[in-house]
Amino acid sequence: MKKTKHPLSPELMLSQLAYTYQCHPLQLNCEKVIRDLFRENPPQELAAAIDQFCIAALTEGYAWRQGSPANALHLSKNIELLIEIAYLLHRKNDTTKVSNKIPRQIKLPSCLLPMPLNAAEYGQPQIFLSFFFTYQSLLQWKQLLACFTEHALGSGSVAEELPGPELLNFNGCLKKLVYAIHRISTVSAEQK
Repeated sequence: MKKTKHPLSPELMLSQLAYTYQCHPLQLNCEKVIRDLFRENPPQELAAAIDQFCIAALTEGYAWRQGSPANALHLSKNIELLIEIAYLLHRKNDTTKVSNKIPRQIKLPSCLLPMPLNAAEYGQPQIFLSFFFTYQSLLQWKQLLACFTEHALGSGSVAEELPGPELLNFNGCLKKLVYAIHRISTVSAEQK
C-alpha cells in the first residue's frame, strides 16, 4: 500500500520555539525571543560562531574546537531559533508592503561592522527575509541545518552531501539573517 504525503503546516515546524518557550509559537512575543537570543550571542559573535560551525561541518574528521560537542549542538539550536523567529517575522510582515526606496540616512553602528547586509537590506530587513524564504523554504533550511549539525559533530564532511554553492549560500545567508533579525529588533525598539 502506498502512503500519501500530507503537506505539513509551517507552524508545525517551529519546534525549537515551542520547546524553548513552552507555548504555541504563534503566541510568542517575537521581540522577547530576539532579545534572549542576542543577549546570549551578540550579532558579531553569532556570525563568527556560524563560521566556525560551518568550518567544522566541512572538515573531514572531527573538527569542532570550541569546547565540547554540546557547544556545537547548542549553537545549532540557536541557529534553528533564529530561522524559526525569522519565519514568524517574515510571515507577519509578508502582507506589509516593502518600499523600493533606500532610506537617505542610515546610521550604522560601528560595533556591527563588518556588515553583510547591503544598504537596502539594512534599511528594510524584510527585503532579506523575503529573499531568505524564497531561496529555501522553512523545511529546507531546517534540513540543511540538520545536515550541517550532523557533520559538525561527526567525522564526515558536509561537502560529500551538498553541492558547493549550497555550502557557501548556507553560511552567507545565515550570517546575513543574524544581522537582518538584529536590525528588525532595533527598528522596532526605536519605534516604541
